[in-house]
Amino acid sequence: MSNPVSEAEIRERLIAGDPDGLALAFDYYRSRLRQTVQLRLDRRLNGRLDESDVLQEAFFTAARDLPRYRARTDAPVFVWLHGVTVRSLQDLHREHLVAEKRAVSREAGVLAAGYGAQSGNVLSELVVDSLTSPSSVILRDERKQQVLQGLAEIDEIDREVLILRHFELLSNDETAMILGLSRTAASNRYIRSLQRLESVLSEIMDRT
Repeated sequence: MSNPVSEAEIRERLIAGDPDGLALAFDYYRSRLRQTVQLRLDRRLNGRLDESDVLQEAFFTAARDLPRYRARTDAPVFVWLHGVTVRSLQDLHREHLVAEKRAVSREAGVLAAGYGAQSGNVLSELVVDSLTSPSSVILRDERKQQVLQGLAEIDEIDREVLILRHFELLSNDETAMILGLSRTAASNRYIRSLQRLESVLSEIMDRT
């Protein structure tokens, strides 16, 4: 049996133009990218789109973007594929949720394409999922509104840091590279946003 491929080898093969390099990279990072899609996919699209659909679209997008990636020899493969996947997901959201186009464009302000788009909704869904049984629809909707109100006070970048670090379990270095932050800034933003989230949850639980 051959030895498993390493991250360094995947990157080398992509840069060198290996025709199998991209498929190898997607296979290597598939579970992490699938988790990203699971956390961010709008639940209104359940039954219309799933993780495999999004990853397939991301693969096609990455194939088109590959020449530009090869020119960025300093970019880690996972960071690049994560960005491609998030952008592909946002494109699919716009395609299938026409009424949300304006809302998405408003909230996508200061971050790179895809990141920050509807970060408040994504984060509130993740938080409420951890608090409420899916069967408790009324309580769930009520808590989502409470969480949304609390998260509105958190900066857009800080919300995205919280999603990447706390829910997607990315490293501080990966988060910093994805969002174009220094390591120190990414770390400080994570601590600050986590403290604010804990405060929001404490206020909500005190009301119940």
